[in-house]
Amino acid sequence: MYFERLLCYYLFTAFNILLLIPVAHSAVCPPDGPLLPRPTSLHTSPLISSASQNLKSTLDKAVTGKLTVPWLVPNISFSIAVVSLDTPNPSSPLWEYHHLATANTRGTKHVDGDSQYLIGSISKMITDLLLLKVGLPLDDPITKYLPELLSPDSPIRWDEITLGSLGDHLSGMPYDCKFS
Repeated sequence: MYFERLLCYYLFTAFNILLLIPVAHSAVCPPDGPLLPRPTSLHTSPLISSASQNLKSTLDKAVTGKLTVPWLVPNISFSIAVVSLDTPNPSSPLWEYHHLATANTRGTKHVDGDSQYLIGSISKMITDLLLLKVGLPLDDPITKYLPELLSPDSPIRWDEITLGSLGDHLSGMPYDCKFS
């Protein structure tokens, strides 16, 4: 779980840095805002093309061992896709990269834009964002919203678990918890 989060963080950070460096040095790309139009023709932009090549080069170095990364490259398959609303073919990404882990011996033998992944720990960020956006008090016990969990037969003290502890993944709940 820790390495999944770390991998997501590093890939997201690397992508942002490599994508934004050429843009930051360019006076032809003002920030998007209410008075400025959204960028168009990103699929033909030399800045996006350059950033994509830089990111591909960096990822190639990472998966071939020429760059030290904080995850076990042979064990982790991944796909990254960048999409834009202004591409000529909306079903085609602006840029994509796929890596099939060499230690993947029982799973798929090919990774591409149609590959399916288990959502894994990525869903935690979505849940936390939703929890923060809704504005529920994080100190509320989960039994306030799920009173069905209050059962004298349960080995888990559900009334002591808060929304915040669930969001932080510090509730102490076992990963394979049975609710019956």
